[in-house]
Amino acid sequence: GNGVPAMADFSITKTADVVSVTPGASGSDLATYRLTVENHGPDSAAAQVIDQLPAGLSIVGAPPMGYDPGSGVWTISELAPSTQAELEIPVMVAPGVPVCLTNSATVAIAPGADAEDPNSANDSASLTLGAPECADLVLEALLSDRITVSVPPLNDLSFVDVTLELRVTNQGPSDVQNVTLDSTLPDPGFRFTAGTCDVEGTLDIDPDSQSCGYVLPNRNLGALAAGQSKSAFLLIRLYQTGNDLTVEYSYTASSGVADQAPGDNDAMAIFTVVAPAANNVTAGGKCFIATAAYGSYLDPEVRVLRKFRDRYLLTNAPGRAFVAWYYAASPAYAKIIAGNELLRGVVRAVLTPLVYGIKYPWAGLGLSLLGIGFLLRRRFA
Repeated sequence: GNGVPAMADFSITKTADVVSVTPGASGSDLATYRLTVENHGPDSAAAQVIDQLPAGLSIVGAPPMGYDPGSGVWTISELAPSTQAELEIPVMVAPGVPVCLTNSATVAIAPGADAEDPNSANDSASLTLGAPECADLVLEALLSDRITVSVPPLNDLSFVDVTLELRVTNQGPSDVQNVTLDSTLPDPGFRFTAGTCDVEGTLDIDPDSQSCGYVLPNRNLGALAAGQSKSAFLLIRLYQTGNDLTVEYSYTASSGVADQAPGDNDAMAIFTVVAPAANNVTAGGKCFIATAAYGSYLDPEVRVLRKFRDRYLLTNAPGRAFVAWYYAASPAYAKIIAGNELLRGVVRAVLTPLVYGIKYPWAGLGLSLLGIGFLLRRRFA
């Protein structure tokens, strides 16, 4: 009467006696929703609930008193503070409907009532029926959407390792048994299963950006109960090539059962690699003998030699000692070779048999055996 509206904080919850149903199977296609509205005060007020059943759900028997199935409206004439009102809606799932049926309900001050609801955060509730299994997987890449890293301008081993956490949460309603993660690179190039980046899984390298990271072809995280989360940790190794670059990694989570909100199954990690000014000379330049001879750090033959270094030299103490010596001694000779086309050709001629022996080991072994056989034949002829 004084013109000040009443304040009534309404909340609504929605539950069901079963959440796993089988469409068209008599008895197993039934569920009963229970809507509970509570007035948290401080004043009394009338409320209106809207719960429009989705296609594929029908009411069993006569509509509950006070509920209009056509409009989905349930009117509560007056609800005192700290009291509740409940409504049960028995439903049946029709044959052939989608396996995930989400039903949402909202509560508000009844139209025409002189009252306000000061808190809208608790005014809606949703529940999904699975038939027979339905889950909502949510994938998060727990790293900022875009991260900028700077790789030190040292040599062709210059890189930065970034650990990425991929967290999968099952928001239910059903448990799932086989949660898998898969990933996609923009241009994966070629794959191998060894090298300095390889901790587990398959290593992908983009030959243009020289970035490498772990893909997860059908990486199985196992069972995930409703409400449970699991994480996979990945090493992303970002190389410096002398130019700024952006690398995108996309990941997808799946479980083999219907997902009620597939739009949140994907996550992306975006990395921007910044090249320091000094790297214009060292990372992409001709500071090592092989790079100077072939003219480019990204030359296919140089890549073969780097691959051999990663797989066979850096995995043992003598090999690492040789690599350290090469890095210490190489720049002085490389500077001379880079400026002399004749020397470049000579070094290429020396390195090419080694490169092809690494690329085609069986052919190299065969040629070696033929050579040994030829020498023995000449000796004992």
